[in-house]
Amino acid sequence: MKNMLSDEMISSLFDFTEKNVGAFDFQEALISDIFNKIVRTGDIVVDGGAHTGRHTQTLAALAGAKGRVYAFEPLPALATDLTRKYQASSNVGIIPKALSNSSGKTRFIFVKNNPSYSGIEASNRLTDAQNIEIEVETTTLDAELAGETSCRLIKLDVEGAEYLALSGALNILDHLAPLVLLENDLQQTATRYGYSREQFFDIFTRTGYRLFDITGIEITEDHWIGRRPHFDNFIAVKRPEDIDFVKTGLPQLLFATLLKMNYVIADVTRNIFTVMQWIASGQKVVLFGAGNRARLILENYPVPFAYAADNDPGKTGGKLCGIEIFSPAKLLEESKDLKIVIISLWGAEIQKQLIEMGFSPDRILKLNIH
Repeated sequence: MKNMLSDEMISSLFDFTEKNVGAFDFQEALISDIFNKIVRTGDIVVDGGAHTGRHTQTLAALAGAKGRVYAFEPLPALATDLTRKYQASSNVGIIPKALSNSSGKTRFIFVKNNPSYSGIEASNRLTDAQNIEIEVETTTLDAELAGETSCRLIKLDVEGAEYLALSGALNILDHLAPLVLLENDLQQTATRYGYSREQFFDIFTRTGYRLFDITGIEITEDHWIGRRPHFDNFIAVKRPEDIDFVKTGLPQLLFATLLKMNYVIADVTRNIFTVMQWIASGQKVVLFGAGNRARLILENYPVPFAYAADNDPGKTGGKLCGIEIFSPAKLLEESKDLKIVIISLWGAEIQKQLIEMGFSPDRILKLNIH
């Protein structure tokens, strides 16, 4: 059965998402929707590269009390936060180790100014990375899940170490056949981690898996160079029902996700117009959030915010699209009549933070793009 989407449709889809919602945000929204389609109560699932726990939370809710989430996060500060957050959750286990092909210790590159790009090898996605070399423990999925008799899904976002993580999960792939979601840059990642195209595809061949990109296009060795996939998230499947989902259900889900996000785009446009009216009337308006979502909005809508605030100390003193970034403490110097626009993945938490600082909810606008 051929994929329902042509290369031309995928190209147009990528261009649309990149321009309107951002390819990253679209893929993240689609991944969450895939979780909802695949994971059921009682399932055993893996969140490899849990970071702040966004996907851990979704997976834990779907797996329920009878299921279990194995969440791996090697950065000490993030692992500590996750352990504290889930200490009362019987269905979530936080493993403060990096997934690899063996157990032991390894050098790990902590990117101080953008921890999400931290990994066993240095990221090539940032030009201004503030790299700090630390040592972390490593483990394998086969070792950590040795006692499990089932595993429904493995999510891997380990900044290039996906090949290593899969190499340490051959028993699980052979016998439990989970659906695998992974982020990877193919040839670029292989160059950084020192493995070949043949080694990468052999993982899937020897375990009976087929590899697709997140839109359902089957990936072969021909995609290594030349025509590249438009998106950098992939799905590896082995079970017949999972192959059928990728071939038929995924394209339908893809457009449902896009449609859902497109409604939100309209809301964003209306809210931006409201913000511009505030500024035109002489009100002081501050942006809270200086991450990728805020950048996407500002690149499409050059709103002249007075300044930006962000909870990440690494961003303080910098600029976002020409707007100066300060710590939230600066807001305490402002009148409580200040208008604050939140553009962040953590909008609900930031809104609570601002209310605790004394700002009225009616002075806060939470602007989300998914």
